[in-house]
Amino acid sequence: MTAQETTFMNDGGGLKLAPRQDRIQSLDVTRGYALFIVLLVNLFAASQPIAEFVFPGYVGGLAEGEAGPWLAMMIGFFGVGRGLFSMLFGAGMMLILESLMAKFDPKQARNVFFRRLAFLFVFGLVDLFLLLWWGDILLLYALAGVVLYFMRNIRRGWMIFWVVLFALIPTGLGVMQNGGIEYIYPEFQKILELRAGGAELNAEQQALYKDLSFLLDPAVIAKEKALMMTGSASEIYHHLAARGYEMNISMFLTFGLWDALAAMLIGIMIYKNGFLTGKKPTATYVKVAVLCLLIGLGLRSFGFVSHYMADFSGYWGLFTAGVDQITRFLIAFGMIATVNLLVKGARSGLISRGFAAIGRMALSNYLMQSTIYVVVFTAIGFGLYGQLGFMQLWLIAIGFFILQMVFSLFWLSRYRFGPFEWLWRVMTYGHKIPNQKGVD
Repeated sequence: MTAQETTFMNDGGGLKLAPRQDRIQSLDVTRGYALFIVLLVNLFAASQPIAEFVFPGYVGGLAEGEAGPWLAMMIGFFGVGRGLFSMLFGAGMMLILESLMAKFDPKQARNVFFRRLAFLFVFGLVDLFLLLWWGDILLLYALAGVVLYFMRNIRRGWMIFWVVLFALIPTGLGVMQNGGIEYIYPEFQKILELRAGGAELNAEQQALYKDLSFLLDPAVIAKEKALMMTGSASEIYHHLAARGYEMNISMFLTFGLWDALAAMLIGIMIYKNGFLTGKKPTATYVKVAVLCLLIGLGLRSFGFVSHYMADFSGYWGLFTAGVDQITRFLIAFGMIATVNLLVKGARSGLISRGFAAIGRMALSNYLMQSTIYVVVFTAIGFGLYGQLGFMQLWLIAIGFFILQMVFSLFWLSRYRFGPFEWLWRVMTYGHKIPNQKGVD
């Protein structure tokens, strides 16, 4: 991300690139780190039925040796990458608008910004219906960006108010979901017994079964595994496209929009006060890193470990859901502070440059990650759905991320933008933009 991500001139005949500004390395590194977390969590989600990933207690619990890697992912990373990405999206939006507002009148700047969001929406459709990643966030970000545009300049006090309100909505829904499943689970088991015995279900039981069978019915879960491992390309496409459509429609207003807006508004605030861009004293970043990581990871560890030790019974899920928003934001703050400390201490280090390269090509790397979910886990590729352990998923995430780091460093040694970043700019500004270094 540049200090003014990309600067443009208006020569009367269209928008043209002006000389680029220096990039803010801490933003690029943080974005790269967020992409690793996104990859890890998405691998867990894409590799198996949702119940085995999020609610293992209802489908037989964790296999021997799986508790450690599962707990490590849930405590340290689940939801954190999405929070980091959303904060960075809010900050990036401000960078882009500052650049556009400095060069054009407000109406023209707004139109360019909305075109940019429109083509982000197109990339989201590609991710959802061509690459078949049902957990796509690009559609949500494009739509949330429109709302954020009109909220970006509200007073700090009101911005904090909206952050709290938006964060409370998914918190309440998460508590209700976890408590509801815990309460309903015995009744659902009775429904399964009735179905096994050939008894007819009443209307209420039929509705309950329809809503929760994908999470709680072993037969439905086994059927999904068989489809993903041995189904035809057409069957797999329709299954994943339908899931993606349902997830984006059902989750948008009930969870996703509010969750994203809360984090994006936080991103705007910590960009404006300089915390995100490394402008605070080193002592501030040390204090934030220590306190936020200790509190965030401590609360999560207490909740998830207690839930696991209780054999996933009782209402520990309510506790983890209740502290989810605050703990993942605290962990995200701690990670941002840690990245800024690393960047201040080792500005040209190989690891720092590798993460920064991935962050500069965030869209390209995100879409690249989407391709491996279908290739690795469905019958279109290797058909390993439900066959890999959690430690194997960790190793795949680390290995693929290293490959992305090597590719990103190689690409950016020759080109100014990542392939999809370049295409996004061309689509937004409506003319060819030189990408190869040394070509104006």
